[in-house]
Amino acid sequence: MHQGVFATLEPTPLLDLDGFLEGKVDLPSPLVAVDGVQDPRNLGALLRTCDAAGVQGILLPKRRVAPLSATCAKTSSGALFTLPLIRVGNLSQTLLFLKKKGYGVLSLALGGETRYRIQFPPPLVVVIGEEEKGVSRPVLQQSDWTVALPMYGHVDSLNLSVAAGIFLYAQRPDP
Repeated sequence: MHQGVFATLEPTPLLDLDGFLEGKVDLPSPLVAVDGVQDPRNLGALLRTCDAAGVQGILLPKRRVAPLSATCAKTSSGALFTLPLIRVGNLSQTLLFLKKKGYGVLSLALGGETRYRIQFPPPLVVVIGEEEKGVSRPVLQQSDWTVALPMYGHVDSLNLSVAAGIFLYAQRPDP
């Protein structure tokens, strides 16, 4: 049953990396790179978390990422339309480019060190990997740090948006 509401939306604008970086000197909040997230609900939840945590932008590869669909938009609670979304080609090559510009690259991945509460130096790119498979090997090779959240219960992993939220909030300075 509809409620008499109708809207027409323009396609979500995707920025290019050079255009996004132009004029930005120091980004105190990290960029988040999406590596292979396939479920549009997981991508939407990740975008919502990133918006709430105040990230600077989202790096979205051209391939191996869920579409920016109505499902993604709904799950993101509108964050799909508020965050700078940056379309990149090969994520591993993009991270190499950013490292040459002074960025540190951190991947959240099982098997990493559980020191997520320390402050990592800006500018920083935080990589969030695919459901079940995690961060891809070529991207892990570009990472300066690999960090895992400690698991104290019986499950061995968290949903990617939950893990991202815990890490991103741990990186924010106290208000």
